[in-house]
Amino acid sequence: MFKTTIAIDQKQVDECIQALMSNSKNLKRLIGVDTLSSRTAPGITSIAVLHLCDGNQSLIVRLTSFHTIPESLYNFLSLPGFTFVGFGINDAMSRLWNEYGFVCKNTFEARSSLWCSDTDSYVNFVVRTMHVPPTQCISDIWDCKGNLTEDLIDLTVSNAIAALRIGDKLLYPIGITM
Repeated sequence: MFKTTIAIDQKQVDECIQALMSNSKNLKRLIGVDTLSSRTAPGITSIAVLHLCDGNQSLIVRLTSFHTIPESLYNFLSLPGFTFVGFGINDAMSRLWNEYGFVCKNTFEARSSLWCSDTDSYVNFVVRTMHVPPTQCISDIWDCKGNLTEDLIDLTVSNAIAALRIGDKLLYPIGITM
């Protein structure tokens, strides 16, 4: 059963990071990543939510709700034994570095320009079958103090899982399955 935790304190972050690190089903040590931004001032946005997913469990961290970011999160992102996969991950990691000081040692971009003809049908299947909330529900601006709606949670979970599956197919076209 897939479990999503929206961490509101350091203990939850620490426990979920430990679970992601020790998941014996994640043989390839791939982690799907997604971020959500919020408007902090007119024309200025910052990353407010970081989502990490290994296919069995996911951790959603509202970065803006922490006075001090948990050390376990910094340490996990810098582990070279894990590959963090996402759409636009290099831009997201650059912003996470600038805004929070996160360093990610091993990233993989899942954007469509990397897809080859051998993976097109699989990628199209993943994109076609994943759940994405209606556009009008996700385009509303929400501020740092607002709650995450179910649609925003569904969106970030869908993005992280899709990036994880596409990254898996691109990195490991044959062999071990997730």
